[in-house]
Amino acid sequence: MEPGKRRKIISYSIDAVLGLVIVFLLSTMVQMLITRNGNYGVPRAYGLSFLYVATNSMEGDRPDSLPQGTGIVIKQADAGNLKIGDVVTFYDKNLGAPNTHRLVEEPVLDGTIYRLHTKGDNTSAATASYDGEYFTSNELIGVVIGHNDGFGAFLSFVSPSASTMAVATGRPGASIWFFPLACLAPLAGIAAVSVVSTVIEARKLKKEEQEELRKAMVEAGIDMSDEAAVLSFTEKWRAKQEIREELEREREKEKKRLRRQMKRRNQSQ
Repeated sequence: MEPGKRRKIISYSIDAVLGLVIVFLLSTMVQMLITRNGNYGVPRAYGLSFLYVATNSMEGDRPDSLPQGTGIVIKQADAGNLKIGDVVTFYDKNLGAPNTHRLVEEPVLDGTIYRLHTKGDNTSAATASYDGEYFTSNELIGVVIGHNDGFGAFLSFVSPSASTMAVATGRPGASIWFFPLACLAPLAGIAAVSVVSTVIEARKLKKEEQEELRKAMVEAGIDMSDEAAVLSFTEKWRAKQEIREELEREREKEKKRLRRQMKRRNQSQ
């Protein structure tokens, strides 16, 4: 494959990948902005939300108990599919903010909505209620599907308002700094990798071109110590390369034109 053609293919591939990433990130940001207002201040993208636990009310011995400060991943859920033992996040009217506790009774259908009852694992916590909390499926934000302490530390650093107790306190909305950073960081990383890859590939192509030129000089019997002869041969060789690449481009255009013509002809038959 001609060096110039290979360079273009690489460039197009990089542009395509970056374009897909940008579309994905923009889609994510739009989803978060739209869902935030209708989800008690908690942004959601692709059915997932992210918060960190600000109190010790869910500390316990269970595998899915939540230590204070841990980061949680919340999946949008249907209240009718929940079961006893699920850890759910809901809007707590008494707190005026989202809360995360464990479901202690089966959801009860009341007309078109479900009534739910939760309690914190740590009943001695200052923010825990002995009787737990009662709420409806209208206040349900989702079910917790995972947690990570390191993720929680990161969330608390980039967005102090992203806790389950601080989302609706009048401060900036949940994860207001985390999500832009989470979107921009991969884009910056991909851009950096693309630049580095482009530079490496350009150097590789240049080296291959120089090696090809050297072989052509040897075959033509050019004296490498004769600078004038080397310069003259190089200019002519590169001019021929450009002509070949231009002819190749024209052939490709002609092939595309013929394919389109044949396609139209087949469609008309």
